Parts: sequence; structure tokens; C-alpha cells
Amino acid sequence: MGKKNKRLDNATITERRPGYYEIKVYYNDISGKLKRKSFSGRDINVLRDKAEDFLAFEAIKTKNIDYNSTIPEILRHRYELDYTKGYTREAGYARTVESLKKIERSFIGFKPIVNVTKEDLEQFLCDIKKYSNSVIGKTYGQLKLAYREAICEGIITKNLMENRDLRCPKSNRPDTKVR
Repeated sequence: MGKKNKRLDNATITERRPGYYEIKVYYNDISGKLKRKSFSGRDINVLRDKAEDFLAFEAIKTKNIDYNSTIPEILRHRYELDYTKGYTREAGYARTVESLKKIERSFIGFKPIVNVTKEDLEQFLCDIKKYSNSVIGKTYGQLKLAYREAICEGIITKNLMENRDLRCPKSNRPDTKVR
């Protein structure tokens, strides 16, 4: 019994023995070197799904944020990494991406993080006072996370969110009591 190969774009499917398959995928790692990863098993569809998931995860890892990245791009990159690593589930990922839209639609969502000033952040924090305290807290936490990530990536050197004047604002709306 000889092995049967079928070549795809960046993968090779091989039938090792009747009913047992191996998929080899080729990808570039973070340093740019060509690597190979193999998946083997009886169900070829499961193997394809595993290979696609692996390649998607590798693509996210190699996609870095750069000097012109905006706050939403930095946060989205972080949330995608957390989701692919299993730190968040699909529902949590969807909620965080949905709450990110408040920043994306604002004026600071279009500026690269290196061009965002303390005054811009103060204005944004004043603008979100129309939301509830929980939404404001979540958005404020996202801003802090974006600045921490930007410092870790070497995009910025000073974390504006650590400024004493940029505190989490309180809502204009009264808190609702839930029984």
C-alpha cells in the first residue's frame, strides 16, 4: 500500500494507511522562518478544521501592531489573541468587541495612539458621561489596557492613563437598583 498525496495551497494531505490521514501545513513563524506542522487522525474534516484554526492563530501572532495603530486596533489585536488562546469564550469576545465600538466611533478612535493627547482623553471621558457607570468603567478600563499594550509593544513611552487628572468619570445618570 503506497501513500497517496494531495497538495493544497499551503498544506499536503496524505493517506498513511486506509482510513488514517495526515495533514502538513506550512507557515512562517514570528522570525519569518518557514515551519511545518502536522495533524493526523481518521476524520479528514476535523483535521482540516484543526489546521485552519492553527493557521488563523499563527496569522494573528505574526500580525503586529505598529506605530500608526489606533486605540481600537490595539485593543482588537489583544482581544483576538485572548480569544484564540482560550482566555475568553465567544460570547465574552463578542461583548468586548461590541463595547469597543464606543471608542471606534469617537474622535480618538481615528487617531494613532501616539497622536492622542491628554486633552483628547479628557474630552473623550467627558463625552462618555451620558452612559451608565458600568459602561464608563468598562470603557475606561479598555483605554488603560490599550495604553499598557502600546507601552509593551514599544509604540509609546508614557502612559497617559496613569495621569492623576484622568480619573474614571461618574455618570450623569443615576444608578439603577436591581433587586
